[in-house]
This record gives sequence, structure tokens and C-alpha cells, in this order.
Amino acid sequence: MLSQVLNLSYLVLFFRLGITQAQHAYDGYSITALIPWTDGHKNFDVTPHARIRITTLDGSHNYPSSTGYYDFSVDTGTCGIVTTESKSGITLAEKIEENRGWQYLSSSHTLYAGYWVERYITFPRSTSGGVITPVKAKVKILSVVKKYENCDDWTEADEDNCRDPGGREVVDTTISTIGIGYGRTYDGQKQGTPDKNPLLNLVSIGTNNLLTGFHPGWRIDEEGIKVGLTNTVWGGMWNFERQLATIPGMPVPLPSVAGINPHYPWPEVRGCVHFFPAMGFRNCVPVALLLDTGIDWSSIRVARDTARAVRISDDDHRLEDDQTASILAGLITISGPAQQTLASFKYYDRVCGTPPTDCSATPQRTEVTYDSARTNFVNTGRHVFRLWAQGYDPWRGIISFEEHRLTSTLCRVCPSSPGIPV
Repeated sequence: MLSQVLNLSYLVLFFRLGITQAQHAYDGYSITALIPWTDGHKNFDVTPHARIRITTLDGSHNYPSSTGYYDFSVDTGTCGIVTTESKSGITLAEKIEENRGWQYLSSSHTLYAGYWVERYITFPRSTSGGVITPVKAKVKILSVVKKYENCDDWTEADEDNCRDPGGREVVDTTISTIGIGYGRTYDGQKQGTPDKNPLLNLVSIGTNNLLTGFHPGWRIDEEGIKVGLTNTVWGGMWNFERQLATIPGMPVPLPSVAGINPHYPWPEVRGCVHFFPAMGFRNCVPVALLLDTGIDWSSIRVARDTARAVRISDDDHRLEDDQTASILAGLITISGPAQQTLASFKYYDRVCGTPPTDCSATPQRTEVTYDSARTNFVNTGRHVFRLWAQGYDPWRGIISFEEHRLTSTLCRVCPSSPGIPV
């Protein structure tokens, strides 16, 4: 078994290559397509975007047009398409109580309130074998009628209401997000269920209705989203694999009757975070892990005493410069060791210390918080995608990773050391 260590700026990644039964899990499946990123988004310096078209179920209206498209951000930290009334084409008849919906973003303390309306979603620039092959889904999307900012104290009981005294309603005509995350119902996004995920509600790829030869799932890398798992798509994704948890009694893998659009609510991958030197060489705190394309910084939520021991102050939540936070992925293992280190974060936000050899994987910052009403949690931020391609198999409830290297254009320079990136 081969073991490798990559020393990459403030992010140190360890992985182990091993043999896994997944290498033959996709025999007999051949249907796949690439949903490409918008030009210039391949290195994850910004939230990646993809092009979509929205169509009413009767086919009478296309938004923006039958030949046009919108550029939407692709967010692995949420589940569900969120957009404006004008882009969704919502009608008065659809603004009813049973369609009422909301989505809360804990990273920005933003609340979207509106209505879930069913639409066809087309990715018109998708390709298969190098040929334009549109990918089409039928899914409910959130048509936003109100957006609130500064909803710091929002809880799930508030639903579509922002009760925070500092909250304010704002007008935003640019809301355009495709949420393809999993496990979000367990952490503040109760309505982010799999039936809202467009990639789990596909109806066709080109002229193929996906009844045979299609295995649901996807791979995210620098090219875009490869939907439909095959041995080629999953090939190389064996650096390490992690099994997502299941409800007691649920068979793994899921039975084939789950269909091409399985809606089993897999939770986030489990792991732990260890702070050094604050925690010595022990006490790795169990957490839920989220690899999030939607933000350029990292967020760690742990107990109050732990947060206070490793961050600058109660007013400045950034990780102390002398602390390193190591993120270990996996309590349920398919391949690799029982707990595999995914990332170690060390930041130099306030001072220019010894310059690292590479800044490609440097997040903008990390914040350490606590919340007595929510479980321990780590959001790695999108910089991790510069180093790892990620695969997701919704039938088997497995995520896997393949090491790769992308070059970032966001390397900073110390004023005191011109030309040296930090």
C-alpha cells in the first residue's frame, strides 16, 4: 500500500491508495454527460457556475428563452435551486400555503423565503463524448419573494421568518444558485431534501430516458460535474472512500429499486477536528464535514470552551495564528485507514510569517464558532476542490476522493517581501 504526503501551503493533505471493491461497481453502466463550468471557473477561485434554462411543465414558457440560458452558481453547501420570481416564472396560483418554502445560509446569515414550484431544468451546454447533449431534470425550485440579511439568530422554528432584531429585508434581482449538496437536512436546511436536488431528479440525457445503462451520481472536478457514474468517471477516485451513515436497518448498498433518482437522505460525512497545540496530541472532536464550493473560507463549529481556546477572541473568531486545525475524514471506512486526515489548516491572516511553498490551496480565513443548539461541524470551503476531485454515489451512500492539483490566481504577496506568495 502506497502512502503519500502533500505539503501544500497552509493545507496539508494525507491519503492512502488501496484496493476497493468499487473498481467494478459500475460495470454495465455507460450513460454519462459533463455539465461544464462557465469559462474561467475551473480553478475554484470563485464559486463555479453552470448554464441552465428553466421551463414550465406545460412547455409554454422558457426562462430566459427557448435558446437562451442563465449562469447559475453551483453550491455543494446547499440543496435546491434558488432564484428570483422573474427567473422562475412563478404564477399567482402557485403562491399557496402548501408550496411555502425557505432556505437559510448559516455562512452569511441570509434567509430566502418564497415558494417551491416544479419546473423542468435543462443544462443546455452539457456534452457526452464531446457532442452537445442537454441534461434535463424535473424538480421543485425555490422562487424567492423575500430575502433577509443579518438573520444571525435564525432557528428552524422560525421557518420563513427573520425574527432577528438586526435582520433586514433586501431587494436582490440576482439570486441564482443550484444547490447539489447532500446531508443538509441534518444541519439547518430542513427543506433541502433529495427531491430538491436537480441531479437526483433527472429525466433525460440527450434523447436517452435513462431507463437502462444509467447509474445515478456524479463527480466534481476542474471540468465541471460529470453526471452518471461509470468505471471511467469513477476511475481514479480510490485515493480513499467514505461510507455515509445510514438509518438503523437500512441495507447498504441501497436496493436497485431505489431507481435512477434515489431520494434516500444520506447525512454528511463524519469525521473529527483536532487543534494543535491547544489540544495536545489527543482529543479529536467528532464533527460533520461539508466540502462547500459556495464559500472561499473555512468554518469550524465546536463547543464553547474549545472555540475560545483556539480563536483570537470572542469578537474576532479567526483561528489563532499559532494553532493548526487538522480535519480527519471518516468514521465509517470503505478504503484507507479508519480515520484519514483530509486537511490541516494554519492561517497567517494578520501577519506575514514564513512563506509557504505553494498557496494554491490557501483559504481566505477560518472562523471558529459555537452554537449550543447545533452539532459540531466543519465547512472546509471551496479551496479543497483545488486538490481533490470528489465523487458521490447516492445508491451506495459513498463519497470518494482523487488527488489532483489546480493552480490558483489568488496567491497573496507579503508587503514586506515583494514577490513572495502567502
